[in-house]
Amino acid sequence: APKTKGLPAIGRRRVDTMELTKGSIMRAYNSDTNQQPIVQVLDVKKMTAKAGSSSDRYRLVISDGEFYQQGMLATQKNHLIESGDLKSFTVILLKRFIVNLVANRRIIIVLDLEVKDSSPAQCVGNPLPVQKHASGQKQQQQQQQQSL
Repeated sequence: APKTKGLPAIGRRRVDTMELTKGSIMRAYNSDTNQQPIVQVLDVKKMTAKAGSSSDRYRLVISDGEFYQQGMLATQKNHLIESGDLKSFTVILLKRFIVNLVANRRIIIVLDLEVKDSSPAQCVGNPLPVQKHASGQKQQQQQQQQSL
């Protein structure tokens, strides 16, 4: 059970009953962008703007309660972080996103989202890094194919 000691009762109830779209991060990692999952933003980090760029970028860690993956917020949505609407542990509906390969890692680029609940004060579930599980899954499949 999640640690809820010290949280107000309303926050505790929401975190315990939050419905994230399980499996959506693994599907996104495998380039399935034809979905609109409900996920949780575990972390938000401001990346300093590169020379010649006028706007800052925000790195996100996005979770479906089972797995988490790195992401970037489209600069058009920076106002959501700057206003405080989007912060760590916020639950969002990913309305539109793409998956890009950056430095040999898959990154979710969040193009459009809707804030569903900004009250949770902790992580929902116990998510694992998707890239480690996905690469382990591929190795298992290759071993199974080799043994046939």
